[in-house]
Amino acid sequence: MKYNIMIALGTVAFAVFFLVITFGIQGRPDNQVIGPTFWPMTILVLMALLGILLFIQTIRENKRTEHLERKDEDVVDEILEETADQSNKKNFWLLVAGLVFYIFTLNIVGFVVATAFIICYAAWLLGMEKIRFLILMPIASSLVLVFIFQSTLNVPLPRGVGIFREISMFFS
Repeated sequence: MKYNIMIALGTVAFAVFFLVITFGIQGRPDNQVIGPTFWPMTILVLMALLGILLFIQTIRENKRTEHLERKDEDVVDEILEETADQSNKKNFWLLVAGLVFYIFTLNIVGFVVATAFIICYAAWLLGMEKIRFLILMPIASSLVLVFIFQSTLNVPLPRGVGIFREISMFFS
């Protein structure tokens, strides 16, 4: 518990320190919305908010665990750790294999299709079982990523070959 509190306070202090420094960065003369300070400020504000959230959750969890019996918790944790270790190692290597496959097929099938499949695969490996979410979440995530990289940041993404190129062109 005390380590989480230290990490939370350290994260907030880090974010606030660099947020103050970020205010000193000179902006662009054309005053566009996304200037050189937009992403650093966005990330640092989110980091500070997540640090505060971790601090609040740790305090609440600390109060809640004081009322529980320690012995029952330890036995359950040992059993869960033994079974989780075996499946976690297997899922880790399956995810690594999926990422290698993603990297090799990215230029062939394009960013939109490959990213949708790797997100679906990773969600399935992490235990998501609802088919509705396994279909909708990868599609929505791919579209959001395409919007962020192509429209906002003007970063070209791999489009694929043949029919996959047409699918990528449809979404860009």
